[in-house]
Amino acid sequence: MIDYERSRDFERLRDWPHLDSKGWLEFAESLWSDYGKSERAEDGTLTLYTGGWSGNETILRYMALNRTLWAITWQSSHRGGRHVFKPGKR
Repeated sequence: MIDYERSRDFERLRDWPHLDSKGWLEFAESLWSDYGKSERAEDGTLTLYTGGWSGNETILRYMALNRTLWAITWQSSHRGGRHVFKPGKR
């Protein structure tokens, strides 16, 4: 069964406007499952841990499809499902 609401959320991640990196990261974090973990630093850096859950990994795949925002915000990825993002200057 397809979760159409979730599919629309994924499409929003993929198609998010390039000038709104902060909003994009906030939206991604709002979709993140409790099977993983998210942490925010004071400077806006967002660290996402997938927890091995495929739903969180799907969120990351759709984020990566938005190549411009991924290039602007992505800082690093680590073994074990840890991914670090920092919003752009705008």
